[in-house]
Amino acid sequence: MSAALALGLFLAARSAQTLVSAGLLPASQAYVAEITAPEARAGGMGIHGAAYGFSAIIGSALASEAAMRC
Repeated sequence: MSAALALGLFLAARSAQTLVSAGLLPASQAYVAEITAPEARAGGMGIHGAAYGFSAIIGSALASEAAMRC
């Protein structure tokens, strides 16, 4: 596979992922707000943010590990 093709496929995949998941964060925040009691909402949003950040870090690490194996 040429570098240009790989770059094109990467850009296409990232664009598709962005289009599909653009509403995921606001929807999950709304769900957390809906299921938590008002006095526990700040804690629920904090856990949600921590989980979102943790998954971004772990996802990037797994992707780089997979890329290095290719």
